[in-house]
Amino acid sequence: MLLWTTWADYAATGEGHTTVACLGWAPDAAGAKEAFTKLFGEFIALGCETKVGVVRNEVTRFLFSEIALQNIELAEARGCTVITYAEMHINCS
Repeated sequence: MLLWTTWADYAATGEGHTTVACLGWAPDAAGAKEAFTKLFGEFIALGCETKVGVVRNEVTRFLFSEIALQNIELAEARGCTVITYAEMHINCS
C-alpha cells in the first residue's frame, strides 16, 4: 500500500467551480481513483489526476494548509493510516 493524492479542479460554464482532493492509502492508482470516485462521484472523477505521495500543487495547496500536508507526510513515514479529503463547490447560476 502507498499513499496517493488524487485531485480535480472542474469549471465548465463559468458559473460554477468545483475543487476537490483526497489523500489516502491504496494499493495502486486505480484503487486511489476508486476511493476518490466514492467520495466525489463519477462525473468529477472523469477529470481527476492521481500521483503517489503527498502532492503539492495548486489544488492541494488551496484546500490544505502546509502544516496539514506536513502532518500527512509524518503519518505516512510512521506507517499510520491516513485518509483526508476536502472539497469546495461554488455555484453562481
